Amino acid sequence: MFSFNGSTNYINNISYTDNIKNTGKNWIFSQGLNMQINPNKNLEFNPGLRYSLNTNTNDAITNNNTKVSTYSLNFSSRVYFLKSWLVGSDLSKSFNNGYSSSLAVNPFIINTYLEKQFFKDKRASLRFQGYDLLNENTSVSRSVTGNVITDSQSNRLSRYYMLSFTMRLQKFSGKQPEQQQMRPGMGRPGMSHSGF
Repeated sequence: MFSFNGSTNYINNISYTDNIKNTGKNWIFSQGLNMQINPNKNLEFNPGLRYSLNTNTNDAITNNNTKVSTYSLNFSSRVYFLKSWLVGSDLSKSFNNGYSSSLAVNPFIINTYLEKQFFKDKRASLRFQGYDLLNENTSVSRSVTGNVITDSQSNRLSRYYMLSFTMRLQKFSGKQPEQQQMRPGMGRPGMSHSGF
């Protein structure tokens, strides 16, 4: 199975420098392709590719024209074994081009987990998961406002491990007790009446 997704954004920036009007045209393109492959009921593979392009051109300040791009390769998998066990992984490699040398990072992110499922309907699971095993979880981005271009680098939460237990709680079905209908001259159920 294949899936495509993407977006296109255009920003028209008007600014003045020394009383000179400048029009900046900022285009941001993003396209992605993902696949899902299931050779059998115990295997699942999801490779993907994403490309983004950020260009900025100016009619008056031509030395501020820039172009940056990012290629991202993604791969996730799930493998079931011994009926109630599964191992999974999420891999992502990014290639950034056009940024300054101080921001020239191409991180390789590896997340993986081992999970044990319980009960016949597998409504409970115990999972041990490792995040960012290579400790490279860094991202770069560019924003354009008027004639100002800002490149930023974010150091996200680095390598860590987590043990978790989850269970799906289901609501028990049952029939509500029927309420006794009130008749004229009768009080609530459980109350006694006496006459003279």
